[in-house]
Amino acid sequence: MVILPNMVRVKDKSDTRSRGDYVGFVGRVSPEKGISIFLKAAKKCPHIEFRVAGSYDRMPNVLRQASDNCRFLGHLRSTELSQFYKFSRIVVAPSLWYETFCLIAMEAQAYGKPVICSRLGALPEVVDCGVTGLLFQTGDADELAEKIQYLWDRPDLCRRMGDAGRDKFRRSYSPQQYYESLMAVYEKAIELGPPILHGKH
Repeated sequence: MVILPNMVRVKDKSDTRSRGDYVGFVGRVSPEKGISIFLKAAKKCPHIEFRVAGSYDRMPNVLRQASDNCRFLGHLRSTELSQFYKFSRIVVAPSLWYETFCLIAMEAQAYGKPVICSRLGALPEVVDCGVTGLLFQTGDADELAEKIQYLWDRPDLCRRMGDAGRDKFRRSYSPQQYYESLMAVYEKAIELGPPILHGKH
């Protein structure tokens, strides 16, 4: 059995040279994605701007939970989302349920952004703690706020982690790497030949 990770397509990964102006959340705004944890962390970091990219139709009352330093942008088109990633300093994936991959975390790394995510499911496999980002205890808004403040105050560390994340994307999750890995699986299957069933080929 071979596990082949998903690939991530990112159209424009050019470096803006911006340190980043805000902490970003990308994706479906719903309870299991940890939006409440993100908003609680935002309240604990009042001098940092937080932005949410994603439809909040399922949780229209979530806007009332947001502090003054947090803005909801709604659903963004591809080009808009690209700009969102580029001008963020940190991207947070605070999921409360078990993610099988977390596309958002890898997209952020493809754009050279450090990721802070829950220590849950496949997230620790996508984000290397201390290298491409940081992990926090699932559901702990206090720890998340501490990790956000720590990275925010260290823009050079954010850039180094972002560079490491981009390198990981190229090595493991780019379309070219996916193609090469898939071809290697097919070649191995051909080499092994058909399975033996009931003593016959």
